[in-house]
Amino acid sequence: MDVVTRGGSLVLRHEGDLTIFEAAEFREALLVLHEKEGPVELDLSQVQRMDSSGVQLVVAACRRGRLGITGMTPAILNKFQAVGCEPLIHFARGKADDDP
Repeated sequence: MDVVTRGGSLVLRHEGDLTIFEAAEFREALLVLHEKEGPVELDLSQVQRMDSSGVQLVVAACRRGRLGITGMTPAILNKFQAVGCEPLIHFARGKADDDP
């Protein structure tokens, strides 16, 4: 997990799984990101697997109003759709953003 600047936004990039086992570290990274000024994004392009813990954290972060999602893979998008949470997340640049 790392934070980079892209297009004037701070971007948190998570790689690998986003499950209960990574939830505490991911939550802390989101909290730190939200303390920063300006637009913030979450890049999920490298997330392989997500469980309900990851879904809950992403939805909660989006509800704060400043977080946009980029790079969501079809598998992860399907997870949000399957549990009915897709309308609750905010896409920074469209659903299939493939920015590096």
